[in-house]
Amino acid sequence: MDIQWKHRVTTAALVAALVLTPVAAQAAIVMQGHRGPEVQELQEQLAELGFLVGTPDGIFGPATKNAVKEFQGAENLPVDGVAGPETLAALEQVFVENGPAGAALQEMALHGFSEHGLLRRGDRKPGVTVLQETLVHLGYLEAEPNGVFGPQTERAVKEFQASTGSLTDGMVGQETWAALAAALQGQPKASAVIVAATTRKADEAPPAAEESSAAAETQVVSIEETMAAVVEHGLVRRGDRSDVVLGLQQILVELDLLTVEPNGVFGPQTEAAVKAFQRSVNVAADGMVGSRTWSALASALDSAATAEATAEVAVAAATAVPESASVKLTNHGIVRRGDRSDAVKQLQQALAELGLLTAEPNGVFGPQTETAVRQAQAWLGLGVDGVVGPATWSALAERLTVMDEAVMAADLPELEGTMRQGDRGEQVMMVQERLAALNFLQGRADGIFGPATRQAVQSFQRSAGLTPDGVIGQKTWEAMVASRPGQYVPVVVEDMHWRDVQRIFAVGDVVTVEDVETGLTWRVQRLYGSNHADVEPLTTTDTRIMRQVFGGSWSWERRAVIVKIGDRLVAASINGYPHGGQNITTNQFPGHICMHFRGSQLHLNGRSDPDHQAMVQRSTQATPQSIQVR
Repeated sequence: MDIQWKHRVTTAALVAALVLTPVAAQAAIVMQGHRGPEVQELQEQLAELGFLVGTPDGIFGPATKNAVKEFQGAENLPVDGVAGPETLAALEQVFVENGPAGAALQEMALHGFSEHGLLRRGDRKPGVTVLQETLVHLGYLEAEPNGVFGPQTERAVKEFQASTGSLTDGMVGQETWAALAAALQGQPKASAVIVAATTRKADEAPPAAEESSAAAETQVVSIEETMAAVVEHGLVRRGDRSDVVLGLQQILVELDLLTVEPNGVFGPQTEAAVKAFQRSVNVAADGMVGSRTWSALASALDSAATAEATAEVAVAAATAVPESASVKLTNHGIVRRGDRSDAVKQLQQALAELGLLTAEPNGVFGPQTETAVRQAQAWLGLGVDGVVGPATWSALAERLTVMDEAVMAADLPELEGTMRQGDRGEQVMMVQERLAALNFLQGRADGIFGPATRQAVQSFQRSAGLTPDGVIGQKTWEAMVASRPGQYVPVVVEDMHWRDVQRIFAVGDVVTVEDVETGLTWRVQRLYGSNHADVEPLTTTDTRIMRQVFGGSWSWERRAVIVKIGDRLVAASINGYPHGGQNITTNQFPGHICMHFRGSQLHLNGRSDPDHQAMVQRSTQATPQSIQVR
């Protein structure tokens, strides 16, 4: 059925009109053995929400009963496998909130720019309502959509843009609309703009297959093509929004005059870059791009291309880093997954020197590079988004400088006695400086052996295969003296938001859990859960270990844990009381437990649990004792 975009309705109304026919209105109770359209509709809703696998057939069999039980457990309803009035009402509510609404919103967002154009603070129009509904659905806005683009909506837009690595200007243009649609689909941000690239001409063969397919989503054009397109359009100035402005910004980036990502909006940063260029070529610095400025830009591009060709060998030599030397980093603007450039190669060399990347630097920003960037950001105390911007460049450069200025083995004196938490003095400062040089300690050496220093010592000891007692004895000191920066990789625990966890921790996935306090580890499998993860121990052995963690008896006590999901360690919190539904019946655990991450909520009331969130924060400060990334 076609959606009439010019007469758009709200998401809730759209879903009600096009998709939902409440099961509750057709039957008071649906249970095993029933057949008919009410059963099929129930199955379709359960399948849409991820509780039922297979094609709905209108027959209420064992699989449907299990799916109903899983849903009931996830919503803290009586788990009996019977779809009565309470279960049907809850299913309808969840279906409206999480089912086809997302698909409908995604379709709206895909057409958002063509239908509504650029949205900004102060706008009052139907497109703002669509935007607000999308932000509510994605968890960035906690207000009722009202069609008014006010400060709360602007903050939500900026938070979303920051999560995708976009320019956080609070305005919703083509790229942000596309990113919203991609987020609704649960996929990484897909760029909707044309990105200029000088690494190849338009008539050359496309680049070889790379480690990520993300670049295939981005159209690549030559600077010459961009220039030809924009010159035809005459004067552009501050306030303009068009592909011509986008082309201008691409040229300014190529000339190293603009560091933000091109977005087609002629704002103050673009104007400042234009004025800087005009002053450099003795053109009136009015910030407007007319025929004289276009001509000067074309000449500057020709000169830059000639200089680049002349310096090609020198650039290659400069970016080749000897094994004994550190990479010298500068701010190369924003680079992210899918990019190909010398800046990416230099980033990879820095990550390799820090021990976070094992692959050969090749200038292609693929999944391995993104994982290494995320680990570096978590370790350096930055926002973890896998995108390298000014803050990440600066932090990496500072860390490399610390390594360069480190006290080397030949200059380190003998250790006198042992050192442990509570000690103070010059020897403690010497240990802290060495730990900082080896990338295990952040902050300034102060000569005080506190909890952070003890944790850094334990992290080094685990990496070096020593007993992690947090005490500096002769054996530990000799290992620290003999180690070189980057030889051992400090393990970091990510403070990942629940909405991001769901993308890598799906229903049915098995992960390893480590209790922060005891260091004991066991395995769990995700059962279901939308506001947080409901998990159950995998085997009787896992149940036994988990019972040991909780002191020998089941409890609602919250405990700080670290969860290994793939090659990432994530901060979390669990309780230890079996409740609700289960899928595994051979683990001697009658139900499941709740696992919370940052930003997760209770199924009962949709609110955050402060005790769980406190334990999550505690986990972010912990060093894994038993599980490692590699």
